[in-house]
Amino acid sequence: MKYLSFLISTFLLLSLSSFSKALDLEEIINGVEFNDSLVKSGMGYITCKDEFSIKPKTGLSPEEEAKSWRSSDNKEVFFAFEGEKARCDVKYTLRQVGTGREVQVKHEESFDGEKVMMFEYDIYGRVIRAVIQSKKYFLTAYDPRIWSIPIDPPIPLASLLKKRTRKKIKVISVKLLGSEPVEDSNCYKILVVTDKGDIKFWIDPNKGYRPRKIEQYEEKPIKRRTVTLVELHQYLNNIWFPSRIVYRLYGFDKRSNKYRLSFTKTLVIHSDFKINIDVPDELFGIKFPKGVKVYDRRIGGFSKAPAVKSWETE
Repeated sequence: MKYLSFLISTFLLLSLSSFSKALDLEEIINGVEFNDSLVKSGMGYITCKDEFSIKPKTGLSPEEEAKSWRSSDNKEVFFAFEGEKARCDVKYTLRQVGTGREVQVKHEESFDGEKVMMFEYDIYGRVIRAVIQSKKYFLTAYDPRIWSIPIDPPIPLASLLKKRTRKKIKVISVKLLGSEPVEDSNCYKILVVTDKGDIKFWIDPNKGYRPRKIEQYEEKPIKRRTVTLVELHQYLNNIWFPSRIVYRLYGFDKRSNKYRLSFTKTLVIHSDFKINIDVPDELFGIKFPKGVKVYDRRIGGFSKAPAVKSWETE
């Protein structure tokens, strides 16, 4: 009996020692960085679905509301990336509230490492907007790389955990809270306190140190809570990449003093999405049609394509 008690005590001590070693923030950050480095590029299609639990207030009169246009809940997205370069094309439908009239629209956006180019037009070729800017901005709402925090511009998770962030957000503290299950995995739970609000991460060490859940609390300019849930798919060489991402936005209701679900966005990454492939470099630039007026935010004025060589088309 004494021998059995000794074995149990020894096992508990070893387990606690192993658990304590596993709960090491530096090791987790190293795991995040290493697995980030495994994903060099990617390309494929994503289906996006938007659902409003609470109808957003527009501030329009009934007459103005009838003339306004709303985008469809379902969108087809093409997304490609290589390093910092990225391309995102979104197809959706605009529907006029009063008449029910529909128009198919395509939004193209690219970042070539230096500048962003945006082009939006309908199926009749009518230009909605054509823009070029130097600011490193991208459509983060459709970016499946959830190891970046969707701030403009995105901040890598490892940089956030190391407190190496830009002036956009200041990290006050990073604390490992322990472990907690998310669906089928036991994850490390980390609290990041910033000047914008708290962010909690549930990081899965068995699936490439990818976040399985993210909770973000914001106090300013609007008090709200965002919950992100992530399902992962395993590629070759033990590379894990999202297969499904659900974003839930909760607004704060002052009357009930509780958060209420107002919006849900679901991204389904198609099963044929490719990782670590050669992405054609021409994808990271928009070819504006000749004669289109392009607003260049770098100079604060319009230019006509193909005034710049990279805009030229045949």
